[in-house]
Amino acid sequence: TSLPEHLKHLIFAWKRFIDDILLLFLGTCEELEEVFNILNDHHPTMKFDKPEFNEEENSTNFLDLKITIKEGKIETDLYRKETDKPTALLPSSAHPGHITPNIVYSMGFRLLRICSSQSSFDSRLKELKENFL
Repeated sequence: TSLPEHLKHLIFAWKRFIDDILLLFLGTCEELEEVFNILNDHHPTMKFDKPEFNEEENSTNFLDLKITIKEGKIETDLYRKETDKPTALLPSSAHPGHITPNIVYSMGFRLLRICSSQSSFDSRLKELKENFL
């Protein structure tokens, strides 16, 4: 099954990571619902989750990203599920000594890559410090 032309041209980007798909769609919510229904009718056992979109914030979540469009620009921030618990390797574990400090460094570097604004990076870095110090 292929999408009708009036919907196909509204797909700006389709990116897949393992079993997660990020769809950047230029149409209306009704047109997105139509695409969603066509995709779910394509295969009897493979089904897509209902698209999640926060209309208030003009945002959606994908993996560990919160993607927002503000004033025509894409902004990204860290997304964590409500059930997320900060955990890390204990320094007393049987790992080489350099591993433990590198975990926190890597988490900070990850924030630097994810957060598109300095203010969101500063906020997430502060949360990281509170969780691990």
